[in-house]
Amino acid sequence: MSHDYWLRKGLNESTRERKIKCFENAIRKYSTHEIFAFDELGHWIAGYLKLNNINSFLTYRFFGSVHDRLGNTRKAIEYYKKAIDIDPNDEFIWHRIAENYRNLLNYEKIIECYENSIKIDPNIKFKWINLGEAYFNLNKYKKAIECYQKALAIEEHHLEQIDLINAWEGLGNAHKELKNYEKAIKCYEKVIKLDYNYDLAWENMGLIYEELKNYPKAIECYKNALKINKFNEIAQERLEKCESKE
Repeated sequence: MSHDYWLRKGLNESTRERKIKCFENAIRKYSTHEIFAFDELGHWIAGYLKLNNINSFLTYRFFGSVHDRLGNTRKAIEYYKKAIDIDPNDEFIWHRIAENYRNLLNYEKIIECYENSIKIDPNIKFKWINLGEAYFNLNKYKKAIECYQKALAIEEHHLEQIDLINAWEGLGNAHKELKNYEKAIKCYEKVIKLDYNYDLAWENMGLIYEELKNYPKAIECYKNALKINKFNEIAQERLEKCESKE
């Protein structure tokens, strides 16, 4: 039965208990993606549930998704946390809490959320990638490397191209910060093999070669970056600097 069916049935039920049961079934029929297509039906159900003060996992998840959709970050976190207190094994909720903390640039909380989610299922690549990104933003580059490597260790057919690019790029960035330049270059080469037209990978390789005073290679990388994106200001500026040193 569709959520519309349960809503209409709830409207026609005579007792409060039966109405509540129908409206909870309506909420349950919203898939993860449908919740984000929040419409008048959603507003109606939300209003009804709030009026009746129903403290359930579905209600909290629903309100969290509403505020998430509307960009009310702190309210979304508040409701998602209430949901996760009821069911701490819901991966979707941990992910949404983490993404809302990302809006607040609260990397410690992002790490906490993804570590909890990973305990539930460690074989989902984006968890490790996002966890690595959070560690990277806290300048914990060795921890970031561990996370990106774990993402890449997941069987390749489980990794979409964008995940592979993000993992290799993140790994390259972490090695670059630790001045592991050879390893960083190999990572960026992996990115370019996956997407030759990714100008930031060329730019980062150029920066490394420039740091190593290999100006011909740096120039080649910057030129490739600019062929792809003529508005890449860093590549343009560094190219001029390198050419002036030859």
